[in-house]
Amino acid sequence: MLKRNLARLGALAGVAALVTAATLGTASASTSAPSLSLGSSGAGVWCVQHDINDILHLGLSEDGQFGPATQAAVKTFQANWGLQQDGIVGPQTGNYLFYYGDSYYNGTANGYCYSHLPTTW
Repeated sequence: MLKRNLARLGALAGVAALVTAATLGTASASTSAPSLSLGSSGAGVWCVQHDINDILHLGLSEDGQFGPATQAAVKTFQANWGLQQDGIVGPQTGNYLFYYGDSYYNGTANGYCYSHLPTTW
C-alpha cells in the first residue's frame, strides 16, 4: 500500500513537473487531440497502444484500432495509476501516457505522437 501511494505521489510530481515545463515552452502533446475510445482508429490509437506496451509490457497489438483488447489495456493502465477506469483516453490518461510512455515517440527526438495524444497541456 505504501509503495503504491509513493508511486502515485511520484506520478503526480512528474505530471506537475511536465505541466510546469510545458508552460515554459518545451514540447507537449496536443490539447486539441480528441479523446480516444472503443471504435477509434488511427495514429492516436497506435500511440496509446505503443505507450501502454512500453509501460506495462502487455504485448498489445499495435494496429491502430481501439477494440476490446485496447480498452481493457487502457483500464489496466488507468487502474495502475489510480485514474478513473473508464477505458477512455482523455486528457488525464493522455497526460500519463505521454509522460511515462516511449520518450522517442512522445518527445522531441521523433515526436510522432506529439499531436495525437490528448492532454491538458
